[in-house]
Amino acid sequence: MQKNYFSETDFIKIFNRILSKLQDYDVEKNMVVTTKTFLHEDLRLDSLDIMAIIIEFESKYKIMTPDSMHDEIKTVGDMYKMFTYALTNQNKQNVIQKNIQNVK
Repeated sequence: MQKNYFSETDFIKIFNRILSKLQDYDVEKNMVVTTKTFLHEDLRLDSLDIMAIIIEFESKYKIMTPDSMHDEIKTVGDMYKMFTYALTNQNKQNVIQKNIQNVK
């Protein structure tokens, strides 16, 4: 049975997944990456790198992130907020769809 919510552990896993994905790029080994780390200035990611990460997460978690939020992503924390926002909204839509199906 598929669960209808995301726990705190799920959100921690998402943050850790972001950190793990950033290691695929040429990030300095000694750099401490936090929510305040800038993707472009600190990690030297360009817009294509950022979009590749977004697309991978959308595919993995079967979510759609709002295009309007993409330009606002400046830090690791911004990326995390966008993914958790999308997951939370997707979760709400899944619960609504399930409730509608149960009514039929």
